[in-house]
Amino acid sequence: MEYFHLTTPQKNIWNLQKYYEDTAIGNICGAIVYKEKRNSRLLQRAVCQLLKQQSGLRLQFCEAAEPKQYVSDEQMEDIPILTFSTMEDFDRYAEETARVPIGLGVGAMYRIIVFRTEKESGILAVFSHLVSDAWTFSLMANQVDEAYQKLLEETGETIAEADYREYIQSEADYFCSNRYLKDKCYWEEKYMVRPETSQIKLYPAQPASITAKRITRVLPATLEAKINTFCQTHPVTEAVLFETALMIYLSRINQENQTLTIGVPVLNRCNAREKCIAGMFISTMPLTVTITEDMSAAQLAAQITKGHMEMFRHQKYPYADILKFLREKHDFSGNLYDVMVSYQNARNNTGAETKWYSNGCSEVPFVLHIDKRDEHDRHTFNVDYQTAVFQEEAEVQYIIDRLLHILEQITESAEKCIKDISIVPKQELEKVINDFNDTHVDYPRDKCVHELFAEQAAG
Repeated sequence: MEYFHLTTPQKNIWNLQKYYEDTAIGNICGAIVYKEKRNSRLLQRAVCQLLKQQSGLRLQFCEAAEPKQYVSDEQMEDIPILTFSTMEDFDRYAEETARVPIGLGVGAMYRIIVFRTEKESGILAVFSHLVSDAWTFSLMANQVDEAYQKLLEETGETIAEADYREYIQSEADYFCSNRYLKDKCYWEEKYMVRPETSQIKLYPAQPASITAKRITRVLPATLEAKINTFCQTHPVTEAVLFETALMIYLSRINQENQTLTIGVPVLNRCNAREKCIAGMFISTMPLTVTITEDMSAAQLAAQITKGHMEMFRHQKYPYADILKFLREKHDFSGNLYDVMVSYQNARNNTGAETKWYSNGCSEVPFVLHIDKRDEHDRHTFNVDYQTAVFQEEAEVQYIIDRLLHILEQITESAEKCIKDISIVPKQELEKVINDFNDTHVDYPRDKCVHELFAEQAAG
């Protein structure tokens, strides 16, 4: 048996899972839903073919002096076929399954089923993040469909083999390279001055619980049209536009800050070959920008775009090493950010729909997943929020409303100064005024009261 060190993205997950034992924080769960009924036995065989050809999905782990991994060639776990009366029944099953920890024990790091309903069929997979990331799910959707079609046509062909051990070696080579030294210099120079924390909400201490809930909101069609037009006429991607709105909101509730930082996942697959390998590659990196109230939304978007380009050039450097440098140089504690933003627009080539299910945990207070996958023509916000920080769902709904309100203003005038952008929608402002006039209503403490009165006075 040949053992390997964990890669940097895997170490991040391992440490997170060890710290939050007996939770599902290391789970990633999704479903591939076909619009037609498929042969369940052939789907079952297609999944087995995927597991056989992708060594990264067969990784197993052990721990002595340090955690190690190896590729298991033992008989793969059975892939059960389950029948559900409706998709609603399946969704309930999937939501429960997503919250059952896979853990770090010996054995397969996945749970996969083939499912069918009266009208649909598909695959549900729960992977440990040690062996999978979001890109892996898109890869799985395409490769299972490819294997299924070959089985259906009885060609005798199989999908191509891909080996995660190539990435293990590639990362080892990176740490001995000049590129690693250049990345190290970049990040240490960037954070030579202690960065400011950008809080999404004031709270007294690090939350004791990572328990999280999810809110899902599909963007209004009218706003979606404005976003499409704006991104076609300005040098701004949709991802950067959303991040610009979020940064503006953070700037208004962290008014003493001269810099703002959010966490952004990076693909970390550096070539076409690595994009064909299933496994854990993705890591989250800090995106820090300087902001002033006299900047326009367009100027902020340009700075965020530049930040992305720099971050992607240096994305292989471990975030853990950035934090280590900060703690040694600045006596820094905690995390660099309260908010993570993930933008997903991957398309699979199967015509199937991809569905995602929350594992019920979040390592930071507020995670915004922006999704425009498959054949959807509108963006979806999936917000995972720590219930220890946001004790009422209404607080998070307010934040979503404010972000949409800011997006409306940016898409109408990119040159508008940040200081002139309202963060409180008219409907919320009117509600607050009415609530303040009602002595029996306890107004939520996290509202930016000074902002509300300033806007009320202005107009």
